[in-house]
Amino acid sequence: YHNIGEVYKNKGEYKEALEYFSKSLDIKKSVYGGGNCASVATTCSNIGTVYNKQGEYKKALEYFLKALDIRISVYGSDNHSLVAASYNSIGSVYHNQGEYKKALEFYLKTLDIRKSVYKDNHPKIAVSYNNIGGVYDNLGEYNKALEYYLKSLDIKKSVYGGNHPEVANSYNNIGQGYDGQGEYKKALVCYLKALDIQKSIYGGENHPSVAISYHNIGSVYQKRGEYKKALEYLLKSLDIQKAVYGGDDHPNIATSYNNIGSVYEYQGEPKKALEYYLKSLDIRKSVYGDVNHPLIANSYNNIGSAYNSQGEYEKALEYYFKTLDMQK
Repeated sequence: YHNIGEVYKNKGEYKEALEYFSKSLDIKKSVYGGGNCASVATTCSNIGTVYNKQGEYKKALEYFLKALDIRISVYGSDNHSLVAASYNSIGSVYHNQGEYKKALEFYLKTLDIRKSVYKDNHPKIAVSYNNIGGVYDNLGEYNKALEYYLKSLDIKKSVYGGNHPEVANSYNNIGQGYDGQGEYKKALVCYLKALDIQKSIYGGENHPSVAISYHNIGSVYQKRGEYKKALEYLLKSLDIQKAVYGGDDHPNIATSYNNIGSVYEYQGEPKKALEYYLKSLDIRKSVYGDVNHPLIANSYNNIGSAYNSQGEYEKALEYYFKTLDMQK
C-alpha cells in the first residue's frame, strides 16, 4: 500500500496517494500497537507531504508533527537524520504558507543537525542551503539567497561533478536569485546552463526538469518584454508537461497555463489570457480542492484582471472579491 501511494504521489495524483498511504498507516498502527515506531513515522511524513502538495497546510503540519514526535521518541534526541528530515518538512509547510521566519527557524534547525550528523560536503547539507536560500529569495533578500544557493552548488559539484540533475537544479535556483535582482542576463545564463545539463542527462527534451528550465527562460523573456520568445519557451514547457504527465490534471501544467495567460495579457490580448487563466483555475481546483489555497487566489486575481482589461467590470469585481475572501 505504501509503495503504491508513493507512485501516485510522484505522479501528482494526490487523492489516490492519500488513499493508499492511509491504508498503509492503519495496518502499521494495528501491527505495532499504536504507532510509536519509525515505519509509522515514515508513513505519517508521506501523508504530510501529500497534504502539503495539496495546499492543506494544517493537515500537513499535523502529520509532520506526528512524525517528528515519533522520531524523537524512537531515536531519543534531536540529533538524527530523520529528525532533521521532519524539521525540514515542517519548514516547507511554513515556507509554502508564506511564514518565512518560521520556515527559516526550522530550516536552520535542520541544517544544524545535518552538519553534526554528516560531513560538510554532504548532499543533505546542500539541500538545506538550497531551502534557506529559497526563503531569502521569497523575502526579497537576493544577496543572501544567492549566498546560500552558491554554497549548495559548490557542495553538489564536489559530490556529483558538473553533469548532474542536482547541479542543474542549483543553476535554476541561482538564476531565480539573479531574476529577483532584475539581472536578467545573468539569470538567463544560469537557466541555459541548467537546460544544457538536463538535455545531456535525459537525452532530449521529454522530461519535467527540462520543462522547468524552458519555463524559467520564458519567464525571463516575459520580464524583458520579449513576449514572442516568452511564449515560445512557455509553450515548449507546456507541451513537455502534457506529454510527461499524460494530460492536463497536474499543478505544474496549471502554472504553465497561468503564465501563458499572463504573456497574452501583457500583449494586450485579454480574451486569450482569460482562456488560459480559466484552464489554470480548473486544474488548481481539481488538485487542491475547494480550499483557501494561494494559487487558487492567484488564479481568481488574474481572471479578475483579464475581465478588467476587457471592460467587464462586474465580472472583474466578482473575481477580485473572491481573491480578497481567500486572502483574509
